[in-house]
Amino acid sequence: MISKYKREHFFDLYHFLRENKNVDFYITDNNIRKFIDDDKDLLTLLRSAQDIFISEDNSELNGVILSWKSIGNEVTRKYIKVNAINEKIIDKLLTVFLWNSNDDFFIKIRKGSQFLNIFSNKGFRFLGY
Repeated sequence: MISKYKREHFFDLYHFLRENKNVDFYITDNNIRKFIDDDKDLLTLLRSAQDIFISEDNSELNGVILSWKSIGNEVTRKYIKVNAINEKIIDKLLTVFLWNSNDDFFIKIRKGSQFLNIFSNKGFRFLGY
């Protein structure tokens, strides 16, 4: 089941992110990428997020998607971060997330990511190196 994040999900989300590292799911502090390794990192991530959806199966969290605003070179962009135990869950999270938004989103993801095709199938275009 996919639902909006609520405060009572904090410890489940914290546990999920500690157990399910994804090289594309991180926070940036002074231009350094940091994984969510403690509750302070998670609070930083949650404070900067605008929309957060989680996926649960039998009350066990198995995926998360969130957006945040980034301002650089006088341009504001909305980015998505996603982490899940498999591609099927990411596809569902992304579908619900995009369905509930009218915004254009960007994503920072490695070319070799196992989730690249899911974003491509949802209409994301990829630029860069």
